[in-house]
Amino acid sequence: MYHFDDQHCFKCSHKTSSKGKFRVSAEALVKLKDEGIPENIVQSLKSLEGVEVWGKTKFVKLLTENLGKEDYEKYHPYLIKHCGNTSWFHNVLEARLVTPNGFSLSIATEWIENSDFGYDKQDCELKAFIRLSEKLKKMFPQLSICVVVDGLYANKALFDRCDQMGWPYIVTFKKGNLRSVWTEVKSLIKITRDNTEYKISEDGKITENYTWINHIAYGDHTIHWVKCREKKPPWSKNKTGITDFVYLTSFEINKKNYRAIVEAGRLRQKIENEGFNTQKNLGYNMTHKYSRVSDLAYKNYYQSLQIAHIIVGMVELCGAIKEIRKNMTLKFLWECLIGFLKYCQISQNALNSVLGKRTHFQFE
Repeated sequence: MYHFDDQHCFKCSHKTSSKGKFRVSAEALVKLKDEGIPENIVQSLKSLEGVEVWGKTKFVKLLTENLGKEDYEKYHPYLIKHCGNTSWFHNVLEARLVTPNGFSLSIATEWIENSDFGYDKQDCELKAFIRLSEKLKKMFPQLSICVVVDGLYANKALFDRCDQMGWPYIVTFKKGNLRSVWTEVKSLIKITRDNTEYKISEDGKITENYTWINHIAYGDHTIHWVKCREKKPPWSKNKTGITDFVYLTSFEINKKNYRAIVEAGRLRQKIENEGFNTQKNLGYNMTHKYSRVSDLAYKNYYQSLQIAHIIVGMVELCGAIKEIRKNMTLKFLWECLIGFLKYCQISQNALNSVLGKRTHFQFE
């Protein structure tokens, strides 16, 4: 943890930060992440080739995910007890920008927590999504956003909110969700013949069977259903090698866009792989309890972590860095950069010269 005192920055102990002396306001870090860095990134990504899932519209896919098990002690009443061990955690709803080339970047954050001034009902993920959507609309009022979410959001509340915001959506559809829709799918799939496609990889090891059904009524909404059954060689975690990917979407599906819609839905997995898994297990220490008593300290650390992850993602996916990576691993690259920052001195003139130049980042 760090103090920010004017232009100077120095380390402070875990005990100091736990006493609530983390001096950066939560609003300052949120503004830096939500209004500064993502705005530049989003504007640059809009020029990248997107996934064309509806005519010629190009989308930046936006995902929301419930992040749990933020370990810390006795500040909030969220806990899990297992085998005599107690884990304290805090849920937060995270909106992430994901793209096929590997980006999984935090755009906005909404903490799931009850008010200190009393409340009638517990806060929950769906309520947090309403608040988060308001933030996103205010931040990017003109941006075309496709919302890609997990099976928890397969409900009328999400459909209503996305229609209100003018956002198309792709929702993971699990068995047991929306039983009336599953009943209609089962009855219509028997007579569906034209809405099917079959793909096979160049090496012949992976096959994909696609089936879709359009114009399914659900309340005031008309939704569309698509399924991809993927078959790969069996392995330890999947002895049959068969995996089903099923989605509900606001896009009408046809032979030109069925595969793009499924691929866009599968990008949700990048939240765990390029997003939270990296932050939990690859050096960011997201699950460490950085404060025992101060919610400001751990929230600030979480926002600082997201900013760091954005910067790292921009560096690692930059075309120039990819060329360097051909001769070294990412771990060695970062060790070299850290060593340079620790042991090399940069003159003020050299630093001003670098900062005075416009830098162009090119991504594949």
